[in-house]
Amino acid sequence: MAKTRRTYKGGAASTTITGTLTSGGTTFVIAGYTGWPYGANPFYVVIEPGTANEEKILVTRAGAADTTINVTTRGVDDTTAAQHSTGSSCFPVFTAIDADEANEMASTLTTKGDILVHDTSTFARLGVGTNNHVLKADSVAATGLAWGQVATAGIADDAITSAKIAADAVGSSEIATGAVGSDELASNAVTTVKITDANVTTAKIADSNVTTAKIADSNVTTAKIADSNVTTAKIQDDAVTAAKIVAGAVSTSELADTSVTTAKIADSSVTTAKIADSAVTSAKIADATIVNADISGTAAIAQTKLAGVYTDGGSTNHTITISTASPTGGAA
Repeated sequence: MAKTRRTYKGGAASTTITGTLTSGGTTFVIAGYTGWPYGANPFYVVIEPGTANEEKILVTRAGAADTTINVTTRGVDDTTAAQHSTGSSCFPVFTAIDADEANEMASTLTTKGDILVHDTSTFARLGVGTNNHVLKADSVAATGLAWGQVATAGIADDAITSAKIAADAVGSSEIATGAVGSDELASNAVTTVKITDANVTTAKIADSNVTTAKIADSNVTTAKIADSNVTTAKIQDDAVTAAKIVAGAVSTSELADTSVTTAKIADSSVTTAKIADSAVTSAKIADATIVNADISGTAAIAQTKLAGVYTDGGSTNHTITISTASPTGGAA
């Protein structure tokens, strides 16, 4: 049967009942109550002890001065409900039920670590659990208790401090998505292997932080250079070859004075338009180069320019003698 808390008082005085208690009666009145228990918890009394009519009853008495006794259970502790007359002896008693329950409790525990529990009706033994397990409430278990590990629901919010977490115990699966912010990262903790390919974007690179050492050889392509940003200082001496110069890009302003030598001028490339007026002196004309076709019909070549041609010295109607001898002549 289910175990209940009962009340005991030392030195409770014997008294009598003041009316007839039938075998089915649920209350009776006592003449005195010196030392008797009272309150919500029940206690046992015996009526007509040591007689054939002896009966033990589980009762309650509400207040300290109450003489009315309320019956909980008739005919307990191997007795039978009976009718009792006025004046029958009555007093609180310790029963075999009380002693048996104490013995039952003591005998229930048999092994080191046993815990005394109560199931739906009586005492029960709960054996010691596995090392590092804890005792938990479990409504499914017969005793309402069970050993086990602490589930998430059993841990109060913010109860797990750093000291409670073992070293190297927090893996990727334990970290919530997006939970590692700047504050959680130690300085110099993000190494190359931690960065996914193609994830260092322009916004991630601080201004002026891509140095020469950071650029792989042959990786600065045309598209990477802003217009008009390759200055003279950036070009190595003798590095601008013919292939690097756009056709027609070398104009007068790009040529240094006296830099166009004979070797730089293609044959037949100096045309009339390229020769400045009066620029072709005798020294520039090779011997035996000027033929008749080169002399204009209106050239009006002075006589002094003709070797071996002489006149008589007159002003008009000169006689011209062509000879290799001494000059002679007269009027025509």
